Amino acid sequence: MDNKEVIEHSALRKKKIHQGKNIQHLRIDKNWTQLILAEKIKVHQTDISDLEKKEIIDDETLEKLANAFDVSADDIKNFDFNEQFHRSIDNSYSTFNASSAENAHDSINQYQGNQIGSIIPIETFYKMYEDTLKLSTEKGELMYQNIALENENKLLKEKLKKYES
Repeated sequence: MDNKEVIEHSALRKKKIHQGKNIQHLRIDKNWTQLILAEKIKVHQTDISDLEKKEIIDDETLEKLANAFDVSADDIKNFDFNEQFHRSIDNSYSTFNASSAENAHDSINQYQGNQIGSIIPIETFYKMYEDTLKLSTEKGELMYQNIALENENKLLKEKLKKYES
């Protein structure tokens, strides 16, 4: 494989950044509804909905959005939320590495009078541990989505009260 092929191969393997998702995450992080963001950049709410679905957003619109969020357009272009989220989850569980799992297994063995080793092989224990981490990550993602929906619902209720008044 020559250098050109290596570069092309690397480019193909590189993760694509979904700029629309980055907009959505920034908006949710600010506790803004699509309507609030739309008002800030002087577009219709449906335009924000459409933007959040786009993988690539034109530079002019990115500049408007960046100004609204007080970040750079490059931050929106290059931020990989999923990688950052998973890095955060990984850091949260960094103390629960393989040696921690083994220590936990050893502690259980000592507590149970070494009966657990004959009941649950260490490989099964590791598998259960990995499954638990996977479920914890999924739970974290669902909790994040739930919080975002609750915040948006709260803001919409407040707006509705203002309009009803």
